[in-house]
Amino acid sequence: MSGKLLARACAIFLALILTACGGDDNSSPLAGSPDGSGGSGDPTTPSEDADVGTVELIANPVRLDTSTNASSSITARIKDSNGILLQDVPVSFSANNGGTLEVTQQITDQAGVASATLTTDSDPRNRTVTVTAQAGSVSRSLNVEISGTSISISGPSSISLGGSAITE
Repeated sequence: MSGKLLARACAIFLALILTACGGDDNSSPLAGSPDGSGGSGDPTTPSEDADVGTVELIANPVRLDTSTNASSSITARIKDSNGILLQDVPVSFSANNGGTLEVTQQITDQAGVASATLTTDSDPRNRTVTVTAQAGSVSRSLNVEISGTSISISGPSSISLGGSAITE
């Protein structure tokens, strides 16, 4: 009988010690979420407060023709200050100077990648389009050259006063 009593007393004593070691207001929970829901948060909810350290921005290709079907794949890779790829971070893309962006993946995936496609949108002008990606307070820009439109003029190099440049 005294063995059962001692075992129960030890169990109660251990439970009291574990309860007393619950931590203070500044400690984080060992399991579950701070709101007591038991989960670690909704994995599909974007992490807008992520500690973004760097934004790497890549265009493929970096030169486009002015033709109507020219496009460039824009990839933004988001890392924290330790170089670790960040998942579920929203990235905003923008383009100036007549560039048109179709955002194909706005929230970073497991590889820390968000993506967009830049098109010339049937604009025949030769120009430089600056594409910018921003995640958190960090942004990065790159230039994509759009060229290919040219004009050619043929004719005599000089005409005398009162003469005509029309040849038959």
